[in-house]
Amino acid sequence: MRLWHTIVLTLILHFSQSITPLAAQTSWITYRNEDLRFRFLYPPDWYCGTARGPNVKATLFPPGSKPRANCNIVVRSNPDTKGTNQSTLNDAISSTTLTELNWMEMMGQKWPDFRLVESKHVKVDNQPAFYAVVEYSHQTVDRKTYIKGIILTTFTPGHTWIFGCVGKGDTPSEGQQSFVYWRPTFERILGSLVFESRFDPANAESTTQTRRSKKADELFK
Repeated sequence: MRLWHTIVLTLILHFSQSITPLAAQTSWITYRNEDLRFRFLYPPDWYCGTARGPNVKATLFPPGSKPRANCNIVVRSNPDTKGTNQSTLNDAISSTTLTELNWMEMMGQKWPDFRLVESKHVKVDNQPAFYAVVEYSHQTVDRKTYIKGIILTTFTPGHTWIFGCVGKGDTPSEGQQSFVYWRPTFERILGSLVFESRFDPANAESTTQTRRSKKADELFK
């Protein structure tokens, strides 16, 4: 009988631990952009700040009592992929590896100490994406901030998506500690991105036949 109670207790503890993150996420808030038809989730104690920049669609911050961090989603118009169907874009992403220089160029080449820590392919909303862990610093007149975070990048016809969450600190150690603290939350936020309107290549048949014939390996040259 004692053995049976031990087994039952073990199962209860196992399933309680397994479902806790999912249960917690059900209380998260949905951010939705009606113009570009996308959405993602963020924790209920985080808040949306002012999105700065023409391509920044949303900016998130944690409560002030927690380690410093923020998330931004940037959506840029990309004429080179406007007439390309999603399947071709997916093939291009899956067959391409982004180098440290590629990531630097994507982020504007304004970070002289930029370092690529980790790079891999993942899927977001069931489509391929580039994933990177990066480090860099940001200097202003009165302070220097050390940053470590996750950048997620993918493409849809006509748009480049850059979704990033970073931890911050006044020293490299503080930046690292903030990143470690928030990384599970960052990955859950980034992984919740959903494209509500999928591209229909039939709509582009008449004007984009030549562009749609591009090979996957030509898209990121």
